[in-house]
Amino acid sequence: MVIFSIYRCVLGTIIFYFLGLYLYGPGHFQDLLEPIVLKWVWVYAIVVILCGQLAWNFGLKHARSGDISLATSFSPLAAIGLAMLILGEEPGPGLIPGGAIILIAIGIGQFARLRAHAADRLETKSELKPEETLKAEGKINFKGA
Repeated sequence: MVIFSIYRCVLGTIIFYFLGLYLYGPGHFQDLLEPIVLKWVWVYAIVVILCGQLAWNFGLKHARSGDISLATSFSPLAAIGLAMLILGEEPGPGLIPGGAIILIAIGIGQFARLRAHAADRLETKSELKPEETLKAEGKINFKGA
């Protein structure tokens, strides 16, 4: 997983660099080594990248797949909210309907998840054989103690 993360970061940096050169020209990177830029790059690297990646990897290790799916569904909404909070951006005409669609999709997914969980509880009320018990534990993503 570490190798994949490093590869993804390096590849993303290379793509960003060449895309920036193509779209904005070489002058886009002229202030790259200014002290104020370097200070904020380090703050971003430590707070957002390091702490965020550690928290995400810890969460991946200890969370169920449904919880991870829910967290990734909120990612675009969190990005919009933080852009509004930190950068002072105002939501454009496409962000409000897009955010509403994401929230509706999350609601539908949670409703279906709760319904499936309720159906599983009704199904497991009867006595299960050992093979069926192992099958049920696999359904709920049991990882052991």
